[in-house]
Amino acid sequence: MKTWLTEIKAICAQEGIMKTFGGPNVEADSMGEAHFYCQTNGLGYCTVIGQLIAEIPTKGDSFEPDWDKQINYDE
Repeated sequence: MKTWLTEIKAICAQEGIMKTFGGPNVEADSMGEAHFYCQTNGLGYCTVIGQLIAEIPTKGDSFEPDWDKQINYDE
């Protein structure tokens, strides 16, 4: 099953302006199924924006990618 990313557009409680926030990840076979899942499980405020392919952590407190610890969701 694939993992899909969602986002939420909402007014920031601290700044009072519209912002885009990362939403929960959704597991489904297709983008349409991920959208249907959100609509039928109380996540209708989320927009499915694409498939999560990989996560690449960084080394320590730097911005240098740690390719050895990559999590590949596409396999």
